[in-house]
Amino acid sequence: MTSPAWKIAIGVTLYVLLALSFYGLLLLAGGGPFPLWFSIAKVLGEAVTSVAPGFVVGWLSRERELMLGAAAGALGGLASTTVILYHWSLPPPGGFAESPSAEVVWHWALIVVLAALAASFTNAIGGIAGAAVRRSARPHEVAP
Repeated sequence: MTSPAWKIAIGVTLYVLLALSFYGLLLLAGGGPFPLWFSIAKVLGEAVTSVAPGFVVGWLSRERELMLGAAAGALGGLASTTVILYHWSLPPPGGFAESPSAEVVWHWALIVVLAALAASFTNAIGGIAGAAVRRSARPHEVAP
């Protein structure tokens, strides 16, 4: 597991799992006004999602933590946003789906790109933090 691709894959998997778990919480909360527990869980979960995948990648990496954390965040943002937008665009059972207009497709593309950009920034910071914590957690020699 020394390849950077494996480390990025772990970060992307963590990002997608965290993002889709919030989407699942949204379905669990149901429609209408959201309960207090959902609001608290959503804020805490978004904070964890914005840094944790990059942190894990930075912790596992020995070099290029910034770039690997950013790559994990960008790919995770692309994947999770694409999955959620695809799920939202599915027709109801037995329904008919019209093809989206060019304006809708443009908005979706913009959402995906901006989500990847934002996730790359925050997870790059997480990558640096993970590397810093790993370096400081190493056992230190004690002088006699």
